[in-house]
Amino acid sequence: MTRAAPWELTRRIGRDERHVARARLRIGDPGDRQRAIFALEEALRLAALPGEEHGRIYFFRRVVVERVPRDGNRSVWGVRTQRALEALARRAVHGAAGDATTADAVFFESQEEALALFLRAALGSHALDAWYWPLVAGVDETSSRAERIATAFERLRELPGSWVRVARVLFAGDRSALEAAASALDPGRVGLWLREFGDDAPAGGAAPPRLELTIAQTVAAIVERYGTRDVRSLFVAALAMLDHAPATLAAGTVVGIARSTLLTVVADARNASHAEASRTNDGEWARRELPEDGRHDVRTAARDRSAFDGRTPPAVAAAHEPADRARAVAEPLRAEAPDRNRSVGLASRFAGLAFLLNPLARLDIARAIEREPEIARVALAARVLERLGRTCGVAADDPLLVWLENELERSAGAFAALVPGPGAWPKGFSAPRRAACDGEVLVRVWCLAVRRWCRRAGRLTIADVVQRFGRIAIAPTDLDISFKLEDGDIRIRRVALDVDPGWLPWFGLAVRFHYIDTVTAR
Repeated sequence: MTRAAPWELTRRIGRDERHVARARLRIGDPGDRQRAIFALEEALRLAALPGEEHGRIYFFRRVVVERVPRDGNRSVWGVRTQRALEALARRAVHGAAGDATTADAVFFESQEEALALFLRAALGSHALDAWYWPLVAGVDETSSRAERIATAFERLRELPGSWVRVARVLFAGDRSALEAAASALDPGRVGLWLREFGDDAPAGGAAPPRLELTIAQTVAAIVERYGTRDVRSLFVAALAMLDHAPATLAAGTVVGIARSTLLTVVADARNASHAEASRTNDGEWARRELPEDGRHDVRTAARDRSAFDGRTPPAVAAAHEPADRARAVAEPLRAEAPDRNRSVGLASRFAGLAFLLNPLARLDIARAIEREPEIARVALAARVLERLGRTCGVAADDPLLVWLENELERSAGAFAALVPGPGAWPKGFSAPRRAACDGEVLVRVWCLAVRRWCRRAGRLTIADVVQRFGRIAIAPTDLDISFKLEDGDIRIRRVALDVDPGWLPWFGLAVRFHYIDTVTAR
């Protein structure tokens, strides 16, 4: 049990921690004080509340544990504390509900959700006078709007996923919110944050990625206001890069790619402006190019139009086709949970596919990305899982496979142009001797490496690992998978395939496995 000021609590808070701002004990015999404090701290540590294993957090305005007998042992304290917290948790309301300000207990589905709501309210200049906001974000009521926004950034950065989580929260909102964040941030603080993204090295020979149209428009608007050399423009471009390809944070190439992306966005915006200006001259160029007999050849007119205005209108819209359906998939996964108190997410009969992340880690995929930063932009881990899943019969509508396909779609352009270097291969493998290798060869070799690892370490096939029932909950930066307690497999446990990987920078998610006694099929 940690005692701290309310605005200091979230600096250390985690899924399995309890924090108390102020505690008051009424004890008849002063000699029992230390024993009571020890028993209460232990009871708070051991208390379990609905949904906490999947990230739900609770805030209680006041908790009363009363009528504990003087000779009460640790068991008595634990039972009384558990009952008091459970009674409050059953009456808790969501922090975004209208009656949350008067409730004695509120909850959020995750700490990220709580901080995201706080950030959006601060960006929109909404009132943040509810009793729980100082506990959520770690700021008091007297702080300025700019300080609240910056503090929300800092708190999100301290969660697993770091700046990837910040990027996902920011770009999940509307364009005006992102522009408001850029205008409220202090350039000096932004410059310090940029140092955490890695060295400002050149992006290399590969072309910078094409951002989605809406994101590219937002970045272009901020660049138009501050210029390409302002740290705020670079910061927003770097966050856009992390939202597009989270693994670039592990590769340390975010800033370099962000600079190239800025130039690309500016050039595309200029070309789009030119294309729009040329469209306003449609009547003029069409009249000039129409033949005397009144016939109009569309292909000839298009070619002559380019000669007329000196430009070939770029296919900007085609380059920026929206490819990000991952957030649209994640929301239904959480919203369709049949019972929040038991499990969350959609049912899957191939939930063991996520177990293969541990062999990928053993095969040094993180080191491969560090040696060859270009593969950070092709979602290599997602491609390997998708390929292995399909070979062992994962259903096309499986929620995890749908999410993986969305990630592959986001990085399709970078994958098509990938030329793997000598450091991109799994541990124990070297580059094939063929003259030129592409991304498909790289994925096949990594799949082969995972198969060999499972067979040698645990005498397991990929189907043995993958085909098992579970429930999957995918958030922007979290993947939680729940299995039935009785479905625990000693073969999986013996080779540590079901050990929580935690935050995986090369995968872009924090992955956790849960074994509970009520995972229902649907």
